[in-house]
Amino acid sequence: MKYLIYFILIAICVYFVNKFLSRFKFAKIGALAVFVGGVKSGKSATSLACSLSNYKRVHRYWVIKSYIVKLLNYVCNVFCKEQKERFKNDEEPLFYSTIPLRGIPYVPVTREHLLRKRRFRYKSVVFIDEASLVADSQLIQDKKVNSELLLFFKLFGHETHGGKCIVNTHCITDLHFALKRCTSQYFYIHHLSRYIPFVTISYMREERYSEDGANINAFEKDVEEDLKRCLMWTSVFKKYDSFCFSYLTDNLPVDSDSDIRLLGRKDSLKATEIVSFRKEFYELSPRANYEDSLRNYDVIDLLNKEIIDYEKKNS
Repeated sequence: MKYLIYFILIAICVYFVNKFLSRFKFAKIGALAVFVGGVKSGKSATSLACSLSNYKRVHRYWVIKSYIVKLLNYVCNVFCKEQKERFKNDEEPLFYSTIPLRGIPYVPVTREHLLRKRRFRYKSVVFIDEASLVADSQLIQDKKVNSELLLFFKLFGHETHGGKCIVNTHCITDLHFALKRCTSQYFYIHHLSRYIPFVTISYMREERYSEDGANINAFEKDVEEDLKRCLMWTSVFKKYDSFCFSYLTDNLPVDSDSDIRLLGRKDSLKATEIVSFRKEFYELSPRANYEDSLRNYDVIDLLNKEIIDYEKKNS
């Protein structure tokens, strides 16, 4: 009787602990989930943690099922003369990613996957980082590509037999129309908190989206006062490079110490040059106007001399 009471008390404690921790778990998602947030707000870490959590659950279920299938086949072969595999297990689900991951077996996502020329394994989880880089809101001028992307997202759950596709981007409006047409909800990442050792808290909220803009998220109080807290292990930051796309500019020239300017109290703070790619704005700068006036008089030598003096004066 004493052990029964202990068992009941332990069961009650486990129930309430699980009930408490469930408040800090990621929300349940369907076949498609979108995470958005500002630059370096933690959307990549949060969406990756959510992807890995879903994949571990799916893969754990597959492992248990595979053992049961092997056991059933073994029992049948013991009592039957004919040795054959009577029960077949499903194919092992895989984790797919568009960015390199450390310490995680994954398959790189390719254009063939997105164009439905190569299928994902059933029940697999697909992680797409910075989805607007794959296809943004500016419609791709290729009808076939647009059609394939629309079918990819709309039929993802069907074609993967219940798989998960988790993407992240800065703003939901910069996503390709094929993804936006399949999205009715998204998760907004406000910020992360890393004050607790080994654990990171992601402050987020679930919001609704409609392509025609009919649904507007209106808040009666400060957004920070009504955020869901999701717990994830800090080790997720070691599984990917949060600056992985810096590869695009790592080899570009860097400013040297000679490029640093320090103006004195009497130096003018007027913006003598406008940094702009719009011609009509650039031509408003004194430098451009001065060069044009000298060209009109066709005084090349004077132009070179005046420009050198001008640069010395303002350097």
